Amino acid sequence: MMKKAYNTGHAAIFLLVIILCCLLAPALCNAKKELDTKCAPARNATGSCFDYVTGKAKAIPVPSKCCQDLAGYLDTLETAAERKAACFCFLNQYRHPDVIQRRVDKVSSDCSFPSLKPDTDCNRVR
Repeated sequence: MMKKAYNTGHAAIFLLVIILCCLLAPALCNAKKELDTKCAPARNATGSCFDYVTGKAKAIPVPSKCCQDLAGYLDTLETAAERKAACFCFLNQYRHPDVIQRRVDKVSSDCSFPSLKPDTDCNRVR
């Protein structure tokens, strides 16, 4: 019976991938922490809207606190870079599986908040 020959090239590539994963994992974790930190104000601003946009709140009108919190947060965004970063944070929150699009649209219209759709291009925010 012949022994199967192993391709040392594949083994070397596999080992390289493992090493790269070990080296990059902390950087990816730090990037997530940085995103979490940068998005904390946006999360706080949308906190009062969350039950409404996920359907947990049965309220027909958008809660007034939701509009107040969003308006207050938007007032703090002074530069295009800050508004763009906030857009990415909002999109990240929008991806929550329980978010109901028509309720997000209602928040946008009732609160005079910029429209947010899954395909919103935050790079175009000024």
